Amino acid sequence: MPDLQLTYFGILRAPTSWAKVGREMVSALIDLGVDLNLFERKGFLYNPDIALPLALQQRITRTFRDDIVFTFEHPGTYRYLRGLFKVGMLTYESTVVPPRWVENARRFLDLLLLPSGFCRELFLQAGLAPDKTLVLPYGYRPDIYYKRASGDSPREEKPYRFLTVASPHKREGLDVLLKAYAGAFSARDEVVLVIKLNYLPKARSKAFEQPELLRLIDDLKSRPDAPRISVLTRFLSENSLANLYRSASCFVSATRGEGFGMACLEALACGLPIIVTGWGGQLDFLSPENARLVRYHLRKAKEIQYDCQDAGALIAEPDLGDLAERMRAAFEERNFGATAQKEKQESELEAFTWRKIAERFVEIVSSR
Repeated sequence: MPDLQLTYFGILRAPTSWAKVGREMVSALIDLGVDLNLFERKGFLYNPDIALPLALQQRITRTFRDDIVFTFEHPGTYRYLRGLFKVGMLTYESTVVPPRWVENARRFLDLLLLPSGFCRELFLQAGLAPDKTLVLPYGYRPDIYYKRASGDSPREEKPYRFLTVASPHKREGLDVLLKAYAGAFSARDEVVLVIKLNYLPKARSKAFEQPELLRLIDDLKSRPDAPRISVLTRFLSENSLANLYRSASCFVSATRGEGFGMACLEALACGLPIIVTGWGGQLDFLSPENARLVRYHLRKAKEIQYDCQDAGALIAEPDLGDLAERMRAAFEERNFGATAQKEKQESELEAFTWRKIAERFVEIVSSR
């Protein structure tokens, strides 16, 4: 292991995917024996009640060291970074990266790591140099996210359980998913849609959030012939979240855009069939061989995407009818996904463990 001294700057205790990536990355680096210092931030959705492993708690100093600093934070915070070499982790989901993001990355970072080829292409088109912009995927923990025992498939159980894991953002397409589900099923079907929300918007929601989501769900539930819906809003540990995946029959996402799609990766690791929009960073590890990709068209992103001011920016709109048909087909076939190329799929998944991602990160920063 190279003699590295790293400082991580970012939010660790929040229910967001950005905070989760931070927690998992620093944990994997600690497991590798890296000398790591944590400058924990308290920002969007910070929750002190989220428990951190002792190994992370012991490294929180809220100071910088004159070494390598890396961060997964909004680019507006890059100006606070202090270190000899500055590395940013970032993601975006629509076709035009905010110009201020690009400027801050160019001005304050020595290296930018993006989670997918999709993301990297966005930032290259925005004008960042290829040698400053590399792909480093997100990962999963194989000791937690794994398949149910052979012959113990929830696809044969009743009711058939569709699962989606998402934040209450317009970009996540939960409004489309609800419409597709209501169009494909009725109360006569032995089926349930389980919606795991990472959090609930506050009374004064942000422009990219979908505060009316619970009302949409209640409206659907109130219909006389509505199919069943279950909503989970509490924060789950990684073990509890993995158990939730394994209790499902199929993972479904009507996302309008993903920089990577960590929930899709976790669902894949847990052996779930996947139905997802066929556009975005998740296509780095999903294809027609291991998922049912929903048709889409591109639409204006400005009213959906965070920090989006460009009227020409685009994002995907999943095809409502195609999504409903694919959900219905999965429900009726039951063995959907059972004949996938599992050995090939499992070998490909090995490249996405958090340990492998951390090792790749060390290789990258050691070579600079």
